Amino acid sequence: MVHKPSNRYGVNMGFRGFEHWDRMRLKTNVLSSVICQVRFSHNFEIEEPSSVAGFQKGLKLRYPDAMPRQELLLELSVQGAQSSEMRTPSIYRFRDTSGAWVVSLSPDWIGLETTEYTNFEDFRKRLDEALGLVEDQFAPAQTNRIGFRYVNELPCVGKGAWRELVQPELHGLAADDNVLDHLVDAVEELHLALGPNKMNVRHGVAANGEHSCYVFDIDAFSEARGEFSTDAILATVDELKSQAWSFFRASMTDELMSRLGTAEHGS
Repeated sequence: MVHKPSNRYGVNMGFRGFEHWDRMRLKTNVLSSVICQVRFSHNFEIEEPSSVAGFQKGLKLRYPDAMPRQELLLELSVQGAQSSEMRTPSIYRFRDTSGAWVVSLSPDWIGLETTEYTNFEDFRKRLDEALGLVEDQFAPAQTNRIGFRYVNELPCVGKGAWRELVQPELHGLAADDNVLDHLVDAVEELHLALGPNKMNVRHGVAANGEHSCYVFDIDAFSEARGEFSTDAILATVDELKSQAWSFFRASMTDELMSRLGTAEHGS
């Protein structure tokens, strides 16, 4: 059943992704990855591997696998691509034993990523720990961008089955029966302003023969500059997470909610 909210006069209210939706935990997890990245003013201290030892020590119980990496810069010329002696600053990656959780640190950003997201409380706690270490060890001057990204993949059985799962406001021409017979994929990209925050949304269907899946890639972010404070960053992440969830929740039909099931509040 497609949810079509109306006001008291029976007039359709349209897409409701910019309203607040209460949090809930879905029994079936459709998140393929969840990422948070905090960009800050360049810190030259982080470029020196020896300076990152204290940061690594604080993470080693949760993330024992450390992987420093440098990338060569390529110079393009008429002779083709040639490697340069210049290198980009190091990116240090710390993984847990399962490989599903990764903390990344560079001279101008800190990131947390997982492919096994269970609930926001766990993610937020891990983020709190990583941010606290950056604040204590390096004390960056300010933040430049705070981003929170959800990538959801809805499995669909049967060509066009995704139309039952996604609100019709998002369907577009791809939902037409004549188009479906020829469809390989159809992706729409939205750039949205949500007060002081912004959101980039890539959503659409990817077909594979008689089967297809629907992807919601939602990146909510703030580009407001501010003091590098763990508490302030987490407050912004809370807001971004709520906005990303509200957009996704408003995109779901009752049929999708029924298939995924709800367990409890606290997604």
